Amino acid sequence: MKKKIILIFLFLIIGVILLIEFLPSHAPEIVYIRVLKADNQTPEENAFCKSNIITPNTIIEDKNLEKIDSLPINCYAEECLDENYNKGYYKLETELKNYKGKFEIQIVCITETGVSYTVLNNTHIPCEVKFIDGGKAVGSCN
Repeated sequence: MKKKIILIFLFLIIGVILLIEFLPSHAPEIVYIRVLKADNQTPEENAFCKSNIITPNTIIEDKNLEKIDSLPINCYAEECLDENYNKGYYKLETELKNYKGKFEIQIVCITETGVSYTVLNNTHIPCEVKFIDGGKAVGSCN
């Protein structure tokens, strides 16, 4: 009897782990990406950024990112004291509202000093994703 309970418990744990591992993640509806100059510290405020958004059913090419003046995400006390905290961010509305499944977001930013390239997909999101505004998935990338 004890062995059956232990086996059932073990299968439940393995099942939950597999379920968590293979559930599709939410695609961010909005991505805020920060572009820095060559010194990797100074925000770049004159970048030209475009993106491609790819899902199995949709391809959106050459979507422009919008320069923003400040992030709508709360900062911690130390971050808020930095005068450059909100500078150098660009906003991408991905049009992936409540989307779960395979996706890839390719972002290219061109500056006076070079080109930066960022890829986000359902297995690699190099950003902190938060859920704000009634569950909207928002990614903030540095």
